[in-house]
Amino acid sequence: MKNVIRRYRNDGEAVSPVIGTVLMVAVTVVLAAVLYVVVGPMINPPDDKVKENILLDQGAVNGNSTVPGTYDTFFTVMVVSSVQKYSDTDLSFVVMDYSGSLLTDATIDYDDANANGYVSEGDSILIRGMTLDYQGATLKVLYHGSMICHSSVFVQA
Repeated sequence: MKNVIRRYRNDGEAVSPVIGTVLMVAVTVVLAAVLYVVVGPMINPPDDKVKENILLDQGAVNGNSTVPGTYDTFFTVMVVSSVQKYSDTDLSFVVMDYSGSLLTDATIDYDDANANGYVSEGDSILIRGMTLDYQGATLKVLYHGSMICHSSVFVQA
């Protein structure tokens, strides 16, 4: 038995070429997997962005003194938790009814309460001259055409 073991050690062969190739491929695959696990998060970092959140609160609805049968209301910006600052000059507003049709007979103005030039807590969106068609509609606040927040509109008759 000792002669057999020595004979293999002395002639220089260790394993067959097929087994050697399989082992090299296996080691390469394991190293590639380890490298992917270590370097992958650096190449594609996880998305840790804070969710955009702007909360509006509708105030009282009052009869419009200029145009009978219409109403005025305002929405106050209550919470702004956003990575981006939204310039109030780049805002636009639309009011859509339940079917998605635009309601255009009221005027909508933005009041930057603290005059900082950005959407911030305490700012107001004023809607004047609403008809009863506005009941249950949605006020959408757009920044460069993309909606950043919305709120339902309530009109009291």
